[in-house]
Amino acid sequence: MRKFGYILILMLAVAGCRRAKAPAVTAVEYYKVPNAPTMLQDAADINRFYAQNWWRDFDFADSLQAALTDSAYFMTLFTEWARVLESAHDLGPECVEKVMLRASASKKCFEMFVKAARDVLADPNSALRDDELYMPVLRARIASPFTDEATRERCSYRLGILSQNRLGHKANNIRYTLADGFEGTLYGIKAEYTLVFINNPGCELCRTVREEICASALLTNYISSGRLKVLAIYPDQDLDEWLRYRSEIPSNWINGYDKECVMRTSGTYNLAAIPSLYLLDKDKTVLVKDAVSIPFIESAIR
Repeated sequence: MRKFGYILILMLAVAGCRRAKAPAVTAVEYYKVPNAPTMLQDAADINRFYAQNWWRDFDFADSLQAALTDSAYFMTLFTEWARVLESAHDLGPECVEKVMLRASASKKCFEMFVKAARDVLADPNSALRDDELYMPVLRARIASPFTDEATRERCSYRLGILSQNRLGHKANNIRYTLADGFEGTLYGIKAEYTLVFINNPGCELCRTVREEICASALLTNYISSGRLKVLAIYPDQDLDEWLRYRSEIPSNWINGYDKECVMRTSGTYNLAAIPSLYLLDKDKTVLVKDAVSIPFIESAIR
């Protein structure tokens, strides 16, 4: 929930005078997205239509259609659908669940949708990575007769990890240790907002994210006023490396490490990709989960 929406829908929302149409189809593109009804004028209504009806005319039971569908074009369609789901996020998980249920009609079709979902919704490098949208895919794989037992176990484990620290829920507590030996907890931090910055020494993207936080006028103002506290937490075991690196963290941040490596061993936080940012409110409710975009963090505070 890292972003631009389905381009024709956004054009309608911004210009207010054009109607979104489904993509054109060429000879090698074997599926056409249905057009929204002409009676729909509001951009939000059109977006909801596409979220719910994007795959309406796809014959999920026809393995031949799945086999003939151009794979690159299918990925483009799936990616655009994922962008639509971002804009209608309250419908997103339900829409994915229904599509995966229909895709279960044939093994070929099911595997095609699973692969697209994994690449678009689950890959740490995907701009459309979204745990809430990927969780229904994992549940579908666990329930599917097409899934072998080893894969089912991996999906169950992954689902458990993604179920942690969900948006709108309380974050799991973190116990941190400072360089001087002081120990504190995430829930002991008192501020209007808390930004958890999971990082590693020597990580180039961690350095970039850290510099972007420092360069943000909004975040700098909130940090200076005490309204925002940053907890920089190192989740691994090489303490010497962390000690050499700690001077690079701003002095007005809380710079700690996970002494017992609980975050990694217990799966209370998803460490598949580092760095990772979690924005929490004063009650430690998750506002932004597992992000790296500073503008996205800023927009959640504004």
